[in-house]
Amino acid sequence: MAPRFRQESGSIRIKLWSLTIAFLAMVLTIPGCRHEKRNTGYFPGPALRTVSGIASAPDTITIGFYNVENLFGLADNENEYPEFRPGSGSWNKQLYDIKVGRVASVIAAMRLDIIGLAEVQNRGTLRDLQQATRKLGVDYPYCAIADEPGKPVNCPALLSRFPIVENHGFRSLSLLPTRNILEANLDCNGSALRIYVNHWPAKFQPESERLGAAQALMRTISLYGRGEPYIIIGDLNSDYDEWRTFRAWGFDDTKGITGLNNVLGTTRSDSTGRVTFVSKTDLCRDGRSIHFDPWLDLLPEKRMSMSFRGMPGTPDHILLPRELICGTTFTYCDSSFTAFRWDGRLLRGGEPFGWQMRGFGKRRFFTGEGYSDHLPVFLKLVERRGSQPASQSTVPTGVGNADPAQSGNQEEAGQEWLAGGTGFTVTREPIDAAAGRRCLWVKGAAPEKNCVAARTVMRLPLLNRSRRSMITFDIRGSGKIQLRMKSGHGKWRFYTGENFRYYKSSRYLLAQFPAWRHETLEFLVDDLASPDVIIELRAGKEEPFCVYLDNFTVR
Repeated sequence: MAPRFRQESGSIRIKLWSLTIAFLAMVLTIPGCRHEKRNTGYFPGPALRTVSGIASAPDTITIGFYNVENLFGLADNENEYPEFRPGSGSWNKQLYDIKVGRVASVIAAMRLDIIGLAEVQNRGTLRDLQQATRKLGVDYPYCAIADEPGKPVNCPALLSRFPIVENHGFRSLSLLPTRNILEANLDCNGSALRIYVNHWPAKFQPESERLGAAQALMRTISLYGRGEPYIIIGDLNSDYDEWRTFRAWGFDDTKGITGLNNVLGTTRSDSTGRVTFVSKTDLCRDGRSIHFDPWLDLLPEKRMSMSFRGMPGTPDHILLPRELICGTTFTYCDSSFTAFRWDGRLLRGGEPFGWQMRGFGKRRFFTGEGYSDHLPVFLKLVERRGSQPASQSTVPTGVGNADPAQSGNQEEAGQEWLAGGTGFTVTREPIDAAAGRRCLWVKGAAPEKNCVAARTVMRLPLLNRSRRSMITFDIRGSGKIQLRMKSGHGKWRFYTGENFRYYKSSRYLLAQFPAWRHETLEFLVDDLASPDVIIELRAGKEEPFCVYLDNFTVR
């Protein structure tokens, strides 16, 4: 019986091998299962490596950006922040490994094809991060960084599963020393794609510094002919609606011109001066529009990748030119843009869960908790293999092509007032205004802690910059209402209650104004060097907040 068993088992093995070979032959003939090399005539790269752990749909490329918040290494290069210098504080190899591991875990969870990074110290830390993601099953064989000896720390960098054929950094036109911009040319399945990774000057600096970065970027982009696909990613330290918010923060030293909205062209204005955001349809219909900002694809309450002074901000961007909306090589997968929250673990208290420090003054130490003070953002591109440009009638519009806040003229849009913490909105509403057609409407709730509901910066008249000034306004509504004001770098002054009584410290008293009421408050100007008065409408916790303001003036 033994010889017969061996003969039967041998025939079974032959049949199994025959079936396996037939199955493999069938799979290899299915369209899309092979990566055919396409020579576009423009920096073709070597054949792609097979990368395990990254799950993209066929003909889909996922691109993201992540400001990793101070990924410093262990070498003392004398340009680190003091708390990150080895031997001078709590920074050591154990904490460094924890930090790298936490950043790598976020990147691995997103499973992107290409990810731009900000605040990576140097090539050594980038390679450590590259190895850490590989250990988590997501391999990025190619990397680039725009570091340069003598330049500021925290460089823009790039990790990619596609070959980086060429890369270099170029300088901003800003007056102050700032980070380079990284330009990388990638070979994505035989198709060329240029990526610009940015980290513009910080928000506390004037807009002219960010304007210089935007001008350098547009000058470089203009060197290439139209039709070449590219994408702009990075921390631009500018909100998607910077044109109507930067005045309220006091950063406007460019006469209303912003690097993001005006130089990079994410907004446009008509003959009457009315400003609107560039839509996807605009990019395909005329040559004046330059870039679409996918933040507009999200509902307003979802637009947040960072918290700036307690308010939600959108400094992290992925900007799309015409070539990625209605081009022939890649196209944006409509409404695929999002801020990655990793099921909430990247948030704490509704804000990004940043790398944690404890202590006071010089006695500060890292706890090993947190990730970054920014959320990652990403989107999807689809390869249009041999397809024709999208017609105007078929260009996807998605959510946000007409932002609700941009209806009417600029004054009625209320761009000089900013919404406060998460859960508050600021609009101009056509209700029974005290005067005119519209008034400011601030609504929301502060369930856990007192916070800013809305804020603005107003300028004192040139003819009346004395020690004492007057604040006048009309108010209606209810809530735990507090007005907090200060001149320039002076002290905060607090007004609260139904009579807006002055207090030296912060207090929150419930107030109700069922009908319009006119108020006049005396305000002491203790910083005569500054013409600006910072005004915050604050809400007390655990009380619904609904307030209408009109005729708000400083004199």
